[in-house]
Amino acid sequence: MLHLHLAWSPDNGRILERENQKYVVLFRDLRDTVVSWYHYVTKVNHKHFLHQTLRGLSLAEGIDYYIEHYLEREVEWIRGWRENRHPVLSVETRYEDLRANTLVEFSRLVSFFGLKVSTDKMQDLVRRNSFEYVTNRRQGQEDTSSHQRKGIVGDWKNAFQARHIEAFKHLAGELLIELGYEENTNWLP
Repeated sequence: MLHLHLAWSPDNGRILERENQKYVVLFRDLRDTVVSWYHYVTKVNHKHFLHQTLRGLSLAEGIDYYIEHYLEREVEWIRGWRENRHPVLSVETRYEDLRANTLVEFSRLVSFFGLKVSTDKMQDLVRRNSFEYVTNRRQGQEDTSSHQRKGIVGDWKNAFQARHIEAFKHLAGELLIELGYEENTNWLP
């Protein structure tokens, strides 16, 4: 099993197809991604190459930095995989779907790989990998020094300012609709 943060490329696609390698393409709401990214770089990974740059910035300024330097590239990353992933060898899922209905979504992914796992074993795997089990905290109980900071969906609503909303609508609005996060570009927190 590999866990990669690679953009789709013709070479990556050829390798996966040549090896007949099944894979999952996992997406997350980019608005939550930026909030988690900021906390990870500033509070958790002090060796991250951007730690020195971001550690003196407020969360709002960190979101500005992400929008200016990374948002368009992240939109391209997601679109690249969605448009080019192999229709038989791959399956998509969203982080939010895994959080909302973990057992059902995880079972769907395990089934995609042709694995036979009993319901009891699946429930145990889900339980032992849950936010609560791994962190010994309830969802929403924040630990800013942990990679598993808060364990919730939609935290962007607590962080975004009007300028962030407008920038995301402009640069990622259509993608948020395509991925089912929004129905139109009139969204607010």
